[in-house]
Amino acid sequence: MAVPKKRTSRSKKKIRKTLWKRRGFWTALKAYSLAQSISTGNSKSFLMKDIQSIRIEVKEGISTRRILYMEIIGQGAIPLTRIDENLTSREIEQKAAELAYFLRVPIELL
Repeated sequence: MAVPKKRTSRSKKKIRKTLWKRRGFWTALKAYSLAQSISTGNSKSFLMKDIQSIRIEVKEGISTRRILYMEIIGQGAIPLTRIDENLTSREIEQKAAELAYFLRVPIELL
């Protein structure tokens, strides 16, 4: 006996549709900015040998923020963790150690 297909509410369909639209928008925006940077000569890409270090920045206050950065020669620091991502010191140290070991670069603590 065939089981009837479960219906999806209109609100769920709308949510899925808007999520898909947003993903498409950000993907298109990234592709456009990459093409623009290549055409102007300001490429945002870098080589692995340009990676200088992995930096952990700790900001003390009411809510302690720990941010992981990748320091690149000539381009500055690129954040690797989200601002809303609240990692413990152990987790961020472990991520930094794994990355530094893989990239063969030192870890800086600020």
